[in-house]
Amino acid sequence: MEYPGQPGPGIKFRPDDKQNFTLLLKTLRESLDNLSKTRNRTGDNKYTLTIASSDGEYFDHTEMDKLHVYLDWINVMTYDLYNVATPTTGHHTGLYPSASGPANQRCTETAIKQHLAAGIPANKLVIGAAFYGRLWTDVNPINNGLYQSGRYVQTYSYADLAANYINKNGFKGYWDEAAKAPYLWNSDTKSLITYDDPESLKAKAEYVKSHQLGGIMYWEHSNDPGESLLSAIAATLK
Repeated sequence: MEYPGQPGPGIKFRPDDKQNFTLLLKTLRESLDNLSKTRNRTGDNKYTLTIASSDGEYFDHTEMDKLHVYLDWINVMTYDLYNVATPTTGHHTGLYPSASGPANQRCTETAIKQHLAAGIPANKLVIGAAFYGRLWTDVNPINNGLYQSGRYVQTYSYADLAANYINKNGFKGYWDEAAKAPYLWNSDTKSLITYDDPESLKAKAEYVKSHQLGGIMYWEHSNDPGESLLSAIAATLK
């Protein structure tokens, strides 16, 4: 149940998902704790329970202020923030708001603030990193395509981006200092790619440390076979 109370491919949903999701987690927590006792699993060896959460309307369909007590940590999906369903392009996994973006733009920081406002302890929050980029084409060329109308196309693994797109094949790399996020712009094809790179992940890791969050999770390992992204995270979190 990734998005309680919300529609999606093959998803059955209803209004009472909101309360039932909390009850489900409560039941699972009790069952896992009992099982840990039965099997003499203690400390770090106890069975854990987590969820992957989102921001914005996700909170309208869940009881985040209540359910977090049953969880060991929460993986906040701070990626796909701009995608096929959004009206413009944007940093799909940016850390901070971009100076060129709208007032209601989504980013990692606003998502974390929403979770903290629900009373969730900072050390239970794990932010998300994207080991892939998102491509739009037919993009309005203003601002090198950032926060402009365009046609969403597909995703690319970071390995593919590094091999074929970052400062290659007509794509020029840019850095959004406010958002702490990289992006690629091809002025010939009017195409934009937003993604995470080692520098943006170092910034995310520093954010985790300075705000005493639980850590960083990512999607997904096969997109970074050389582990350059993973290494940037690990080295900064030490």
